[in-house]
Amino acid sequence: VGAAEAPRSGTGARGTVDAWFGVAPQRSASRDVGFGVRQLSEIAARALSPVINDPYTALACLDWMTDAFSLVVRRQPIAALRSASDGTLRLMETPASFRTISEAGLEPIIAYGLDSAMVALYTIRCLTRLGGLVVRPQDAATLKHLVGRVLSQAQVRLRDAHSLAELLALTQNINEHLDQKFSLAPP
Repeated sequence: VGAAEAPRSGTGARGTVDAWFGVAPQRSASRDVGFGVRQLSEIAARALSPVINDPYTALACLDWMTDAFSLVVRRQPIAALRSASDGTLRLMETPASFRTISEAGLEPIIAYGLDSAMVALYTIRCLTRLGGLVVRPQDAATLKHLVGRVLSQAQVRLRDAHSLAELLALTQNINEHLDQKFSLAPP
């Protein structure tokens, strides 16, 4: 369900609903940010495969995913229940959480890309950009969780001591920033 793009049909309540919502046979990035993120993560995973070995495409996907994530972490809490003026419940909504969307998008990067110092560092830099935008403590906790996953996987897979030291410094900075902003307890 997303913003209507098709011609309106029906009268009365049906016409009103049709004017506000559209139902399509396929998901689209314009109606579902999670769908767009999953498409980008698939492109990134393919780009990171040994056969293709195109990390710059994966980094571009990370940029686009970070832009999508920024929309989610900056939004104010959305009322899950919509009522009519008389108080009658009309719509129950479950907005996609940052945790769900970000984990779906970053899992292929974590699984296939952290053998590369360039990809690991860029992933942390993208997460750092999000750290300045988060408005909800639960999103900050998700961000810390993702930073921790990237760091732990990179520590196992990377052999370059300089890159590992840079990665560790970046993760400490983002964690300190989030702890100060939200008074989060260390993991």
